[in-house]
Amino acid sequence: MTSPLRWRDAMERALYGPDGFFVSGAGPAAHFRTSVHASPVFTACLLRQLETVDAALGHPDRLDVVDVGAGRGELLRALLAQAAPELAARLHPVAVERATRPPDLPPEIAWRPDIPDGITGLLLATEWLDNVPVDVAVHTPEGWRLLLVNPKTGEETVGPPPSPTDTTWL
Repeated sequence: MTSPLRWRDAMERALYGPDGFFVSGAGPAAHFRTSVHASPVFTACLLRQLETVDAALGHPDRLDVVDVGAGRGELLRALLAQAAPELAARLHPVAVERATRPPDLPPEIAWRPDIPDGITGLLLATEWLDNVPVDVAVHTPEGWRLLLVNPKTGEETVGPPPSPTDTTWL
């Protein structure tokens, strides 16, 4: 019998565990399209934003562009391909992703599991916020309770109360 988990833990395991959706296999692009896959217009808009940030920073020698939840690096590849040569030469693209580095990723794209410190440029998170593991709480006659899920069956049960801080927030 599998013990039920908090939704946060079950989601963490399903998305980022050893066989998780985002870290194993061909990656999200093999299953669905996101903004970067749908149209080059999305990349063009982000490139325009990056150019605005570059100008506001006085065109630094190194301009970071950090993509949190980078998939397999598709957005950074597209930004590098569309950037004017003088901008592309100064770009320092960083993919933040928990999956292993794709073997075909251009060497100029850095790959890491966490957000770097000291970014001078643009931090993007267009494909990340909808994949952050969170707890689920339900209101019961006894007050707020965490919703637990059995990772094998998907069956949900009502569990303990959330922390006092989370209960105040709720």
